Amino acid sequence: MSTFLLQGQNCVCGSRVFVHRDIADEFAAGVAAFAKQLPVGNGMDRGNMIGPVISGEQRGRIEGFFVSAQKEGAKLLAGGERAGKQGYFVAPTVYSDCRPEMRVVREEVFGPVMSIQTFEGDDLEALAKRANDTTYGLSGSVWTRDLATAHRMVRLIDSGQLGVNCHAAMDPTMPFGGFKQSGWGREFAADALDLYLKTKAVTITWP
Repeated sequence: MSTFLLQGQNCVCGSRVFVHRDIADEFAAGVAAFAKQLPVGNGMDRGNMIGPVISGEQRGRIEGFFVSAQKEGAKLLAGGERAGKQGYFVAPTVYSDCRPEMRVVREEVFGPVMSIQTFEGDDLEALAKRANDTTYGLSGSVWTRDLATAHRMVRLIDSGQLGVNCHAAMDPTMPFGGFKQSGWGREFAADALDLYLKTKAVTITWP
């Protein structure tokens, strides 16, 4: 749901996923099966999990990512199309076999679209370098059973917010904000008070 929450129309959407090759096929198949069973429809109906995207223009933009993903060789596992005959609905979508240069990986889709890339070995610095190869840096997550790996990846990933075995966990007592093109400053916690301060710096030399 880190990808599909609010139809992917949220700033902390977990759209890029890196999975170890040893479990990549099983993971991709499981996520695709999950995506296919998500109920799509009127957001006022509590039985639905996926509502409409904000406009016809945005739906068309998302469909543009479907076209480019197909042309660039991504493997479609779920979705990749409109959902229903009326309304601005997009089926939850999962792509595997993705590469860093693909548009669906490089740009913010702002829709219910996941792109899966694989990695091999245990070179965490190389993996973090791939994760950091983006103009964005708001939110990310690390999923592991090894606490040492978690701590190391948290230090290496260039993102304003990181979760370990959870995604986009927010609390008013924790600062929230991004790096790079994901903005500046922080909301919540004591850090947010800086936005309301008028700070004066005075330097004096005395005879």
